[in-house]
Amino acid sequence: MRHTNGIAIPIDAEERGPLTTYGASQSGVISMGVTAMVNYLTLSVSPATAEAGDVNLTLSGRLSNSSGGIAGASLDTYLYYSQYSTWVKFGHIETDAEGYFSSPWEFMNLEAGNRQFKAIYPVDGTESNIATVVVAGQVATVLTCAITDPSIYVGETFTLSGYLKDASGNPVSGKTIYIYANSPNIYQEFQSIGHVTTNASGFYSYISTWAMETVDIGSWQLKAVFDGD
Repeated sequence: MRHTNGIAIPIDAEERGPLTTYGASQSGVISMGVTAMVNYLTLSVSPATAEAGDVNLTLSGRLSNSSGGIAGASLDTYLYYSQYSTWVKFGHIETDAEGYFSSPWEFMNLEAGNRQFKAIYPVDGTESNIATVVVAGQVATVLTCAITDPSIYVGETFTLSGYLKDASGNPVSGKTIYIYANSPNIYQEFQSIGHVTTNASGFYSYISTWAMETVDIGSWQLKAVFDGD
């Protein structure tokens, strides 16, 4: 019906026009991947060299990701102890508004050797690179000594051998090892009878330059000595 001046007038179907409706539809499926933000942690330690004993070092670096620095993060700091083959946490550092950090530390009685440091962001386990400080000073050594045959006859020679290593078990090469002997019939105390040099494996081998004689019969005492640098 159409109203004109209050009068209802019938409308033909042709005047109404077609009646339109819309059916349901959906798009194809679009894939979207969601990945975790990757964090990056850098570390440097200065100075790079120091003398053994009480050492002052500064640990610095940055925690960041693709969006920039991560502010207000707490990082755990570690020092590697080779004698225990483990990393030991000694403290923590906070990042600034740009994700940077820098903190001085005093290490008491730091022993000579290559000392390794690292930092970890404990929230997600992000680890820094390993920063190394070379601590100069005398490194403790261990010298072993063995004889090929503890009982020999007149006319035979003997061989004394062993290894020179540092306290961490690393070979010490190119060092002079002195061989000492004490015989009740010849020497009243230990006397040097020769020397040899350790190879790349820290190994040395000394062969006596003389054959045992009748006067040598008896109980001998032998030892190897490294005098240090």
